Amino acid sequence: MPSALVLGATGAVGKHILSGLLASPEYTRVGEFGRRVTTLESEGRPEKLIQRTIPDFDKVEEVEGIKDGWDVVIIA
Repeated sequence: MPSALVLGATGAVGKHILSGLLASPEYTRVGEFGRRVTTLESEGRPEKLIQRTIPDFDKVEEVEGIKDGWDVVIIA
């Protein structure tokens, strides 16, 4: 089953995309990486969600999990 990484999920479009991916049974792993992470109050914190902050986008390749072989990468 596919995995998806969302960069920029705190914006209006990104939140909607992230919510859809988390609700979808087709995605077993969903990553949310960005300057900050969403609270996802209505969705809870599903086990398939991986959240990471990116403190320095000049060193994004150093963020744990960024190179974990995501099937889909979405920049919102």
